[in-house]
Amino acid sequence: MTPRYEFGYGLTYSNFSYSDFSIDLNTNVTAQSGLNANATAQSDLFDTVATVSIRVANTGNYSTAEVSQLYLQIPGASTRALRGFTKTALAPDASQPVTFGLRKKDISEWDVVLQQWVQPKGTYQVMVGASVLDVKLQGTFSL
Repeated sequence: MTPRYEFGYGLTYSNFSYSDFSIDLNTNVTAQSGLNANATAQSDLFDTVATVSIRVANTGNYSTAEVSQLYLQIPGASTRALRGFTKTALAPDASQPVTFGLRKKDISEWDVVLQQWVQPKGTYQVMVGASVLDVKLQGTFSL
């Protein structure tokens, strides 16, 4: 069965455009395979490994807000996962930059055999849009 409205779908009185997509990798934080999941303080899981930046513009005639959503597809995964969202209020013809941080945990999977977090090697696909089916911008990064 196909849902009538996809995840993240919303009604609005205006139109929006997305531009200026970029992914900036943090070279000071190295991705690891086999993080220690048994540690009580896993502060390294919350280190930012990448920052995704976009610009959202209200191209319509009404002041309203847009909820921009960031989805990530991990190498080897069959589905994309929501990794962030931001609500931005905009007047007509106004635009604003929006940034999303990707943490080590966001790019990791729980390995049930190893009982620890791992970051798969390969190409990660990053998508930003108004909903899971309304992707406006996309790019990739590799580990």
